[in-house]
Amino acid sequence: MVVPIQWEEPFGIVFAESLACGTPVISCPRGALPEIVRPGIDGFLIRSIEEGCQAVARLATIDRAACRRRAEDHFSPGAVVARYRELYARLQARMTQR
Repeated sequence: MVVPIQWEEPFGIVFAESLACGTPVISCPRGALPEIVRPGIDGFLIRSIEEGCQAVARLATIDRAACRRRAEDHFSPGAVVARYRELYARLQARMTQR
């Protein structure tokens, strides 16, 4: 999936959905993209048209099953709920310390 965003994307569910389909992502390192896409593993983060062309040429180096695992491990409902629970537990611990 090639989406060279030009804004500070706060999350971008479309990128997580792409990975869930086993589709590597080519985008720009803006907003949350550096947290979603690991360059050379899940896709590529590009800064120019030339880098974009190079990324397309290197797509065969990306393991699509690894893209899917990334989505399952980090963006699935279970993974998100677990992170929220951890966050709430930390906040609750801080509040009880006061």
